[in-house]
Amino acid sequence: MLEFVDPSIRESCSPTEVSRCITVGLMCVQDHANDRPTMPSVVVILESGTTNNALPKQPTVDANRSPRETDSSTFDHRLSTNASFTGLTGR
Repeated sequence: MLEFVDPSIRESCSPTEVSRCITVGLMCVQDHANDRPTMPSVVVILESGTTNNALPKQPTVDANRSPRETDSSTFDHRLSTNASFTGLTGR
């Protein structure tokens, strides 16, 4: 996980702190807003040094599936019929 840290500051980082920051970041980008922590709880997690065993949920969207194959609750049904989705492919 230290590979995610900028090499210029890697030596001064605690692996525990890096792990906590990655966990909080993943919690903040969960599919459903109700699953994301509030900013006050993010501050508490970062200041207290504990995530209270909270782990981010597995993402619902998979780059290998089309939007129609994913959980319909993850998409805003108010999108116009002209909306398009771009698939991700490696080079």
